[in-house]
Amino acid sequence: MLATAIAGLTASSVATAANVYEKDDLTLSVEGDYQVQIYQAIGDDADHDVDYDDLELKFGAKYNLGNGMTAFGQLDLDWNGQGDGLSEDGDEIIDEAYVGLSKGAFTTSLGRQYWGSDNFGVEKAYEMNGGTAFGTTGGNDTLKLGYEGARFGATLSHEFQDSGDEEATDLMLTTKFGPAEVGIAYQTLQAQAGAERLETSGIMASFDVGPTNVGFDYSTNDDADYTNAAVSFPIRGKTTGAVGATLIDEDGQDDVTQWYLNATHKLHSNVNLFAEIGDNDVDNTDLGYLAGMQVKF
Repeated sequence: MLATAIAGLTASSVATAANVYEKDDLTLSVEGDYQVQIYQAIGDDADHDVDYDDLELKFGAKYNLGNGMTAFGQLDLDWNGQGDGLSEDGDEIIDEAYVGLSKGAFTTSLGRQYWGSDNFGVEKAYEMNGGTAFGTTGGNDTLKLGYEGARFGATLSHEFQDSGDEEATDLMLTTKFGPAEVGIAYQTLQAQAGAERLETSGIMASFDVGPTNVGFDYSTNDDADYTNAAVSFPIRGKTTGAVGATLIDEDGQDDVTQWYLNATHKLHSNVNLFAEIGDNDVDNTDLGYLAGMQVKF
């Protein structure tokens, strides 16, 4: 749902984190997310193995500066070995590392962090979504400005070019209209010094229909167009399901349609069992599947 995107737009510390130390004006917090699964990716005779999707520890520090102002620092570690788009080295475990200031609904932060476009999209998959046109959604040298109000959210990020690497400006806006939530995103990215800039834009919307949520998004640039549709729904008791599909139209390539179907059963508010299947219409690809468990604190 877009509510997740709105909640994640700004650089404030994690809302679900447990406070482990509070004294005077200092608060220290910690949060964990462990997701381990048996996984076979969609593909031609792909192997199945035990996949560590999330092995995260997040540490936060806040100082109350008075007059409604807070200084914060955040260090997020991730041992999944996949880099998550921010690491310069695939073995790097530092996922995010930044400092900042907040006052009321406004925040500003500087460091290694994700941009607003990282929250773009309505997909509800664990692994088998088709993605969006926003290929790069975070950087190591980012200044981020955010606003998060009751009905409106905005994030403006700028990635400074360092030693000839990427430079980017990224904007994400979201708003709520009753049961509907809408977001737009825009990004201009120069992958390296002297390279041509790639402009990507997108729009997304989701609607609550009773306990069911329906979402759509579309994103485009000069290289590709992506269209996503997703629906989440209750199954029974503490079990929910989701189904989604992505149409991928890349320049010079045949169009690809990819789909997924999953189910999640809550054993506790922070403990989930889940399973997912997915496939696409590319020749010689086999059905993908996964089943696993997630524990958060």
